[in-house]
Amino acid sequence: MYGIPAYAATGVLCYSRVANKLHYWFDVISGVAIGTGIQFILTELNFNLTRFIISPHITHKEVGISFSASY
Repeated sequence: MYGIPAYAATGVLCYSRVANKLHYWFDVISGVAIGTGIQFILTELNFNLTRFIISPHITHKEVGISFSASY
């Protein structure tokens, strides 16, 4: 029930970011893929959150996120 309005709002936001030259389409598509993948893992696979770790990786040259899971 919440999916259609949420995806519509996300689509408008993504389009506006690219139209205002704040992001490239590749950035937007990558973000959608990462977000959808994480959502699938956490909801559809009944992932145990006590064994799931997300940690940032930040240096003066790069920024990233590390995922760790044990099962």
